[in-house]
Parts: sequence; structure tokens; C-alpha cells
Amino acid sequence: MLFNILMDFFFFYHIFFIYLQKDIIIMKICAFSDIHGNLDFTIKACDLVLICGDIVPLNIQSFTKPSERWFKNTFIPWCNDLPCDKVVFVGGNHDKWLCNHEEKAREILSTQEKVVYLNCEVYDYKGITIYGTPLCKIFSNWSFMIPYEEQDKIYDSQLPLLPKIDILMSHDSPYGVSDIVLQKDCPWADGSHIGNESLRRFCEKLNPRYNVKGHLHSCSHGCEMLNDTEVYTVSLLDENYKMAYKPLYMEIEPINKN
Repeated sequence: MLFNILMDFFFFYHIFFIYLQKDIIIMKICAFSDIHGNLDFTIKACDLVLICGDIVPLNIQSFTKPSERWFKNTFIPWCNDLPCDKVVFVGGNHDKWLCNHEEKAREILSTQEKVVYLNCEVYDYKGITIYGTPLCKIFSNWSFMIPYEEQDKIYDSQLPLLPKIDILMSHDSPYGVSDIVLQKDCPWADGSHIGNESLRRFCEKLNPRYNVKGHLHSCSHGCEMLNDTEVYTVSLLDENYKMAYKPLYMEIEPINKN
């Protein structure tokens, strides 16, 4: 008798568990960064591709018309051909045209359903909420670089309005986390933390589940933690702009944000 009751319990528990699982969506995500015009690689089929900046080729990055033509005629078609449903990207410090001619870039993208550009903005895709930022700490004269005080002002003004963020896409690295250059022949590989202090403050307040980022090509490509946030470097090229790393693949389950 007791055996039969227990068997019935486990049977109905199993059916109930299957019922609960049937509507769970697992999102397959591919993330990479710092391609610098190198589109000669393939990715696995997925739901969502995240590109964390520095997309324009090095040899045309300082020239407006060639960068615009490449963006419109090469990059966008390439994104549309990727085996995914959506491509979300942010700019990087080498993306001068994108920084200086953002209105034109958005005009080009206005006809695109698959490709999404974020500049300190939020995008939600089937329950996965993404915040994308191109902002970098200042060194030399590159794009999307503004003082920490101005970065803090942008982030702090948005924080009260932001939903729970699953993925923080950033070009720069948060200070102290995955921000030590490891490539020995790199002139600035001295073992120092060289990440972005403002981005770290923002990430700590935002507390996303994940931060995928580029900029510093040869930092650790494994998972490092910033409090509860998993931080990943996803640059594909090394410090000499040679293909050296593979895209990051993740499977993420949307969570209840209520």
C-alpha cells in the first residue's frame, strides 16, 4: 500500500516537473569583440550574437567615407548572414566613424530588423535584458573616451530607470577584473590593472548576471567575478591584431524580474 502511494507520488511529481519545464526558454548566446574588420571566421548557430566594439578595419578607421561604406555594404550584410536571430553591438575606441557619425549609422540601421546598436541603452530580447556601453577611460585620443566624472553622470542618471540587467555589454573592462594584459610582447603588459573605474562602479551598482567586454585583447578569457557578476573578455584578436581567441558561448535562462 505504502509502496503504491509512493509510486503514485513520484509519477505525478515527474509529470508536474515536466509541465513546469515545458515553457522554459534557454537562450543560446555568442559573444565576441575587437574584430577590427576581420570577418573571416564562423560561429555556431545561436539565438543572439553580442559584439562588444572595435568592429571597423584598422586601415580605414580614420576615414569617414570608407568606414561608412564598409559598415553599410560589408558589416551589415555579414551580420545578416550570421546563423542567429539578432545581432547586438556597441562601439569601441577604434570605431571613429560610429562615434562621430552616429546619426548616419542609426539611419542605416533603421531599415535593419536583425541588427541592433546600443550606446548606453537597453535592449530586451525574449526576456534577456541587455545594457550596452562603448564608454572607455581616457588614454591618448580615441573614440568614446570621456572623463570618469562624465561617465559617472551618465550611468548614475540612468540607474534609477533601468530594469534588472542580465548582460552588461561594454567595450572597456571594469577596473580590477580581467583587466591585466597578459601578452608578454605587449609594451603595456606590466601586470597592472588598467580597467575603467567608472565602469566598475556602474557594474557594482547595476549587478548584472554577466559582463562581456573587449578592448584589452589579451586579458584572461576565463570567468572572473565582480561580486555576483560573471565577467568575460571576448576579444578575438591579440595585442598584435592577430586572430588568437574564440567566441564565448553561453546558455542563459531568462529570469523573473518582478
